[in-house]
Amino acid sequence: MSFTSNLKHIITIQELLISTDDIGSRLEKWNNFKIVRAEVQALSEKSVGEMFSSMQLMEASFYRFRIRYIKELKNNMRIIYNNRCFLVKRVINQSESSIISMIIAQEVL
Repeated sequence: MSFTSNLKHIITIQELLISTDDIGSRLEKWNNFKIVRAEVQALSEKSVGEMFSSMQLMEASFYRFRIRYIKELKNNMRIIYNNRCFLVKRVINQSESSIISMIIAQEVL
């Protein structure tokens, strides 16, 4: 089965825009960066533990999103999937091939 046939879910990748208002107060706004198809998989505690060594991270729900490669992805973005929010923790150029981006994200509860 090809990689693209596993891209069954639609996700929205958002980026945080920070600005200031007229009186100098900090304003934060999430803007849609891209809407893409993805493969989505919940990660087990064991697989998360292999990526992150901190015990506090073990209490959270982590997911792996695989999408077509996007060069501009950053760790300070978030993903909206099925009305749920996930903070991007790591972006990996899988096999350094610039074909697949693998995103490890933590669900915000």
